Amino acid sequence: MKTLDKDINTPKIDIDSISAGELLPKNSNNSPDPETQAALNDFEREHLRGLQQDRKMRGDYAGKIFSLVKVWLISVGLFLILSGFGKAYGFFTLEASVLTTLVGGTTLGVVGLFATVAKYLFNEKQIK
Repeated sequence: MKTLDKDINTPKIDIDSISAGELLPKNSNNSPDPETQAALNDFEREHLRGLQQDRKMRGDYAGKIFSLVKVWLISVGLFLILSGFGKAYGFFTLEASVLTTLVGGTTLGVVGLFATVAKYLFNEKQIK
């Protein structure tokens, strides 16, 4: 049982026993008064607008992230192919340390960026 007690003279209140309807001002037919209902409607509209905006942003940024990762993987693949064939034919070479840094370090950065943005955009708490 959760209780609120600021000092010894304050009576303990059982928070779990209070229903949401008891907190709203009511008129005679047991529904919120017009001012409260208008505020609730405004709140609900804003909430729905926010959800629509989130859904649109998810679609936009999911496509952008996918494009970024796709371009990055293609460019790293091209560097690997150029390095392999370039060394064999003598027109393009990269040292092993440069190739390792290119493939390992920067790819890790792109994957980290992808994971961070995807985690924010598709957070389960926000979707529900």
